[in-house]
Amino acid sequence: MDREDTVEFFCYGPGSEAEVVIEMIGKAPISATPAILHDFQLGVQGLGDIPDKLMPVPGHPGKMLPKTARGIMADSWPPDFETYVAFESPGSKIRGTVFKIRKADLPPIEDWELIDFGWYSVVKGIATLENGEEHEILTMAIKDQSIRREVDGMDYDNWLGKGDEFRREFLKHVRENYRRFAERNASGHGLESVTSITFPDTGEAEEQKGKKSRSL
Repeated sequence: MDREDTVEFFCYGPGSEAEVVIEMIGKAPISATPAILHDFQLGVQGLGDIPDKLMPVPGHPGKMLPKTARGIMADSWPPDFETYVAFESPGSKIRGTVFKIRKADLPPIEDWELIDFGWYSVVKGIATLENGEEHEILTMAIKDQSIRREVDGMDYDNWLGKGDEFRREFLKHVRENYRRFAERNASGHGLESVTSITFPDTGEAEEQKGKKSRSL
């Protein structure tokens, strides 16, 4: 495979686990290597920290998306929702995993992270792999957003201490999000159709059936 067709992508938190990335892009990554991201700080956001500004439909600047990133998340998550985020911070470090993936597999990751809704951005960085090599990578980060608190990026729980049950539900919803992303692309429906998501809660699963699924 041509190197120009692949990219090395650094993931942290739940995304640092290969099983999550497999569900996110619908296939196994080419490789997965433990790594440390340099000059980024790990933090935690709550619902109130997520951007609440309507964004234009990609390719149609005169048309706005139907909901904000915060609105999408608030429709499905409880008030105490929290998620890991990363932001540029000289001297800081975050442990995670560098996945080599095909460039064609970036869109479902960007869809999951609500990039077009103004939450995350894809940025470049430098990561040291477990063999000591430094690689230029891509990762997801926030810019000019508030956070609840900073976290030690070298010593943290991938799942914010929420346990195995949440992890299982999370994986289900990542899988469902990829399925719906693929269906939306195949049908030609754009982001205008994305108005809500489902929270991994057994009591609301049937009630929320048919809505877009998304999580951390």
